[in-house]
Amino acid sequence: MGDDFPDTAIWQYAQQHNLTIVSKDADFSDRIMLTEPPPRVIQLRIGNMRMRDLFAFLHRVWPQIIIHSANHKLTIVRESLIECIA
Repeated sequence: MGDDFPDTAIWQYAQQHNLTIVSKDADFSDRIMLTEPPPRVIQLRIGNMRMRDLFAFLHRVWPQIIIHSANHKLTIVRESLIECIA
């Protein structure tokens, strides 16, 4: 199968192993509203960044993301805001 896994396979694997999906793909945040029980999803809506800038950004906000993700099934991360959905 190589490095490419369909969204469904990623979703099911995360469900089965109690993992959190971190993605820039909106498909996961859309799917979370329709599936019970969902895995947790962290969606990054931060646009394109150089790897160095992405690493610095995530290093700065990751503690907040972890706290929100522990209490919500969907955490949406923007450059200036972290939103949570039940």
